[in-house]
Amino acid sequence: LINKGLNSEGAPIGIMLEEHNQGRKYVALMNKSLETKDLAEFNIVAKKYLDLSKDHMENENKVLFTMADQLLDNAEQEDLFEKFKKHEESVIGYGIHEKFQSMIHKWAIRFKI
Repeated sequence: LINKGLNSEGAPIGIMLEEHNQGRKYVALMNKSLETKDLAEFNIVAKKYLDLSKDHMENENKVLFTMADQLLDNAEQEDLFEKFKKHEESVIGYGIHEKFQSMIHKWAIRFKI
């Protein structure tokens, strides 16, 4: 998408990248609250992370992916999908993203957030 004229500093890609940064900050704060055994702080930050994640995924689905469908043909989308798949397998690890989402969902239920 960046090569199609949408730079990473402008909306919506810039906003999405900033949300990724904010999400990482929330995860770090949750880890810190677990280390200090501050469950109240964990709950506050976990709720913020959950809200951010829900909004972020909704924006991805409604805005970013819609734009991608308009800008990229099927071959380009398939190429992008394969690159994401390889990145996940080599850098992140297969299934890790889904594992994290499952953990967040379980925490939300357990801590009633």
